[in-house]
Amino acid sequence: MLPDKYTSFARLPMPFSKFALFPAEPVRSTPIVFSGKGAAWYRDRSREQMPGAIEPLGIYLFSDTAVSVQGRPVMRDGHFAYAPDLFDGYSMDRFADLDWRRYQAEAMQALPSPDSPRFLIAKPGHLAYGHWLLDMLPQIWLARLAGARFYPEMADLPVLIEAQTPSWARTMMALGLGLPAASLHEYDERAPPRRYARLLVPSMLRRNSALSSRMNLFVAEVLHRLGITPAAIAASTLPRRFYAIRDSGRSRPPGAGDRGVAQEEELLRICHDHGVAVIDPATLPWRDQVLLFAGADLVVGPCGSGMHNLIFTPAGARGIVLANRFMNWLQSSIAAVRGQHLTYIFEEEEIADGALTRSRYAPDLLHAALDDAGKSA
Repeated sequence: MLPDKYTSFARLPMPFSKFALFPAEPVRSTPIVFSGKGAAWYRDRSREQMPGAIEPLGIYLFSDTAVSVQGRPVMRDGHFAYAPDLFDGYSMDRFADLDWRRYQAEAMQALPSPDSPRFLIAKPGHLAYGHWLLDMLPQIWLARLAGARFYPEMADLPVLIEAQTPSWARTMMALGLGLPAASLHEYDERAPPRRYARLLVPSMLRRNSALSSRMNLFVAEVLHRLGITPAAIAASTLPRRFYAIRDSGRSRPPGAGDRGVAQEEELLRICHDHGVAVIDPATLPWRDQVLLFAGADLVVGPCGSGMHNLIFTPAGARGIVLANRFMNWLQSSIAAVRGQHLTYIFEEEEIADGALTRSRYAPDLLHAALDDAGKSA
């Protein structure tokens, strides 16, 4: 159903417009350790925000449709397309606060583009690593799978992406999915919108913070294409237990780098005392980033896109997340889908430091979490 707060500007696509590839599935869960200030409150919120099921995954077909800001399809009647497997609730709530009437009016005046059908990777966050990792790359994987296994007429269709897509995201598409640059077509959300005769939009492999188990198939293909085999992992000299420093912001959009850890040096010393290395994954080539996490036994770090790389980490591994009020519950779902053990340590205090917000954590809670991880190793 369409939430009432979206009815003024959005509607669901017609049921017959979706080619289903996988059936609906229940949301997976995993035992999680919550510690720190307000842990019980956060535990209850995490349960509330997980849906009971994920819709069937598939490909939506739109005709005579404009592409507006954030890659949002605007249908012939002027409504923005919405479905829980196309846009999450957070992005819809933020979009509702924008001047959507202006975008709607512009879309209704859109000029036609070439008639050949193409896949639209429709998702806000095209500048953010985490959105590429968990949303747009899996969408492209699903699109290619549709052409290879189910609907041959969809094979080799071009993929429509935002013109400002960073070079590192294009590298991820090329290396992780074998998508050549020639297959990429662009729209520019800064320019007047264009109207397409036929657009195909793949589902995300999630509903809000709940990931589909099909994410494991996506991970398997990426690891295969990157040549990350058990033998490659065994031969790697990268650390197996490490603290993943939150990167300097080069893989996040403006405004996303305004959070930090207040006493990170103290926490790093604790990690060192427990034999946990310190590494900034963003300094590595992407294949090495994936290899790093694919071989990990224990990963510690602040919540965010960097920790979402645990999607490549195998079952049985442990994640210790320094959590704050800005986080969502994707990390919980990653642990559930991948069969990992997860501990959240919640901030004791939030400190304003100019434009930066820093979180302070209780050192004894990190000591305890690392001790527990050591006993289970």
